[in-house]
Amino acid sequence: MKASTVLVGRYGENIAQAFLQIKGYRILRTNYQTPRGEIDIIAAHGEFLVFVEVKLRRTKSFGQSREAVGANKIKKLLHTSRYYIMETEYSGPMRFDLVAIDIEADVLQAEIIKDVIATGS
Repeated sequence: MKASTVLVGRYGENIAQAFLQIKGYRILRTNYQTPRGEIDIIAAHGEFLVFVEVKLRRTKSFGQSREAVGANKIKKLLHTSRYYIMETEYSGPMRFDLVAIDIEADVLQAEIIKDVIATGS
C-alpha cells in the first residue's frame, strides 16, 4: 500500500474518532488487527459493542464513501470481529457501523450509518 494511501486512511480514521466521540461513542480500540483483517475502530455506544469501518473519499470518481463496503470487506469484518469477541469473551449486543466521509472542494461531510451488516443482535 502506498504511503499516501495510508496517510489518507489515518486522516479519515482520526476524523471518524472525533466524530464518533461527539456522537456519544466511547472508543475502545483502533486499528484492531488479526490474521483475517483489520477493524478501524471498536467502540461502545449505549448497550452496543460497535465495529466501525471508516471510508473516506476525496473524489466521487469511484462513488461516494457510503458505497465503498463490498462483499469481501463485509466478510473480513465478520471474521475479524469474531476474533475480538473471542478475545474479550463479549456476549452482548453488537452492530457494524460505517463512518462515511466525503471531501469535495474543501468541504468535509461525515455521517454515521448504523447497522450496515445485519447480525441479528
